[in-house]
Amino acid sequence: MKSTTPRCTDVLRKRAAALPVPHAFPACLAALALAVAGASAASTVAITEFLVDPSGTDLLNEWVEVYNYGTEAVDVSGWTLKDNSSAAYTFPGGTSIPSGGYLIIAQNGAAFTARWLDGVADARVLSTVPGTDPAAEGRFQLNNGAPGDGLYLRDSTNALVWSLGYNLSTADPVSARRATWLAVDDFTTSNYGVPPQDGAALINRNGTDGTGTLGYEENNRTADPHAFQKGTDWGSPLAGGYTVVPEPAVIGLSSMGLLVLLLRRRG
Repeated sequence: MKSTTPRCTDVLRKRAAALPVPHAFPACLAALALAVAGASAASTVAITEFLVDPSGTDLLNEWVEVYNYGTEAVDVSGWTLKDNSSAAYTFPGGTSIPSGGYLIIAQNGAAFTARWLDGVADARVLSTVPGTDPAAEGRFQLNNGAPGDGLYLRDSTNALVWSLGYNLSTADPVSARRATWLAVDDFTTSNYGVPPQDGAALINRNGTDGTGTLGYEENNRTADPHAFQKGTDWGSPLAGGYTVVPEPAVIGLSSMGLLVLLLRRRG
């Protein structure tokens, strides 16, 4: 579902241009509020969980979870997800995430559904391979060994929306079969480190990240209250328990825009 905000702002701009100066300012302010709201909605998607080194074949069973923490649905058609070296996965046309909604990008959707959803199909599960062949290997591979890897989520204009880099050193080894989850839900940070190939990775999945704040944690080191076990794997796909976070600036501008339009009507 695509936002109708640009159409609203165009209408308001045209009306503002036809108004005397004292009345044009409120309409312009309202248009600005709507424009900012539309811009913020386009970037309210986070990578909230990923599974490195699952049981079985990695290229069948790895997965990444994304979450829309904004108050508006986000159209992710044409967005891409990739690791540091493999080919990117492109979200299909017509894909959107509702406010508070999740998507799973699975290496193989059929394999994910069989393992994590007991074979019950769910439209929120996307597959990096077409069709329903449970043996088809996926497009990207999260590195299980040193030095680590990264994940990049980009919108349809190639703008970076969310990124992370994780290290796989002796100080921060990967725990096989355990998903890594985002342990904070204020979503004030959208870049957690850089891949080790490009510099020192900042994610420490055993307490804090490199900035001294809680970030991505393996669910056996910092307990994920929503995690459940499937076979020998542990994770909380589609069940992260995250909250929706309104944008303070958008709230303020939108409220101001509505207020001045009401004053204009009363005047």
